[in-house]
Amino acid sequence: MNNRDSKLRYKVLIRDHHRCQRCWEENLLEVHHIVALCDGGEDTIDNCITLCRPCHKEWEAIEIASKYPFEKWMRHSPAWKIFLALDHARDIGYLPDSNIFMNI
Repeated sequence: MNNRDSKLRYKVLIRDHHRCQRCWEENLLEVHHIVALCDGGEDTIDNCITLCRPCHKEWEAIEIASKYPFEKWMRHSPAWKIFLALDHARDIGYLPDSNIFMNI
């Protein structure tokens, strides 16, 4: 049986006044576990925060980057194939050694 609180999202949104706690946006709100459940975090109001979708994505990107080395993280990203293709193109002389994508 699932012991998760079915009303937790509602309680967190009420506590946080239906606003992202990072940028104060009122739309596209999500509830984020500060310490992920898979990392031993609890499914409680004290371990949750309201974030808008863009802030939530940024927060999770920062968490992933701090947890995993860049290469391990990138292997789980579709962009990894692009980086591999660019490296290969550079290795065979198709691209110059300078990184033309640095400022993108």
